[in-house]
Amino acid sequence: MGSSPGGRCADADWQWLGRIPFAEAVLRNAEAAAAVRAGARGRILAFEPAAPVFTLGRRAATEQGRAALAPTLAACTARGVACLAVDRGGLGTLHLPGQAVLFLALPCQREQLRDLVRELLQAAAAVAAVWGVAARVDDAVDVGLWSDAGKLASIGLAHSAGVVSHGLALNVAIDAGQGAGLTLCGRGDAGLASLAALATCANAATPHAAVLAFAKALALPTTAPRGPSGLLFD
Repeated sequence: MGSSPGGRCADADWQWLGRIPFAEAVLRNAEAAAAVRAGARGRILAFEPAAPVFTLGRRAATEQGRAALAPTLAACTARGVACLAVDRGGLGTLHLPGQAVLFLALPCQREQLRDLVRELLQAAAAVAAVWGVAARVDDAVDVGLWSDAGKLASIGLAHSAGVVSHGLALNVAIDAGQGAGLTLCGRGDAGLASLAALATCANAATPHAAVLAFAKALALPTTAPRGPSGLLFD
């Protein structure tokens, strides 16, 4: 996968999709991963979820996972939150408008996944620091990016035939209260935090701005193509 996962992220083509349905982003991620397996350049799709959706990882299909998530799925039904089974690892994750999501389609060996998780979470911590928010990386037990107020970022990856897909979601400007009463990432007491609510600087925290900060943290070359407005990922 090259010298480092961060270096491979920098070499990939990045695309900002805007605010789109989560299921559409999953399909586009699968298409990009298939193209990479066929020899295409790595790709990173960045987007903001258009509506709340609770995604179910592979652990949710186990007997233990179903039992752990039963109250959460009932709560999602009552709140009108869609549930979507995906092929990444993990149990369940709540995706919300106001998140910045990075979906990867990158060449990667299975033994490099742990390093990739660590580098992505360290990049998320660097993004949080842009807005003056101190965050800690956990890449072993309660995997994710955490602040004293709750979880700032979740990560879940899938690996198949030498390509990694799915990715990371950073809570940039979410309604953190929507996670109340739900079992998130295997914990009923996890709680969500929002970068915008914790920010100590005046710059607005938006999903698009966070993606630009991610690109800088992952060393995206400044010569990367720009859209008609001059912004990356247009």
